[in-house]
Amino acid sequence: MRGKIIAKTFFYVRYFSYISTVIKNLTFKKAYMPKKQTSYRELTENYIKSKSERDYKALYTRVRPGLRTYIYNVVKDNEATDDILTNTLTKMWTKIDQFDPQYQITTWLYRIAFNECLGWIRQRNKKRSLDAMKDYGINTERYLAKTSA
Repeated sequence: MRGKIIAKTFFYVRYFSYISTVIKNLTFKKAYMPKKQTSYRELTENYIKSKSERDYKALYTRVRPGLRTYIYNVVKDNEATDDILTNTLTKMWTKIDQFDPQYQITTWLYRIAFNECLGWIRQRNKKRSLDAMKDYGINTERYLAKTSA
């Protein structure tokens, strides 16, 4: 019995000494440490001040995944999602002067995305109704002339 206790103790001592030497020999580099994420507000302020492509890319990289998911949940179409996302982020690039820094950039971008989604849905419904009119033999050219005037 006593021999088993000594053997277990010896095993644990060797095991823990091995672990402690491994831990001592590890060198943690900055690359392995998790990076602190910059807040939306800081990214936005940097972009507004510099209007550089680097700051735009940093903001774009941070905002894009959530924005894409939001757009897809509204329109349920991958192609349309990519188009609307591109339009939204292009508007962020061109109309950043209209943004009020008092608010979050995400609020502004999600509103732009929602308006783009509504425009896409209206356009899709208009195309569907024109296709239905053609199926029933209605002349759509007359209809289009009335709506565009």
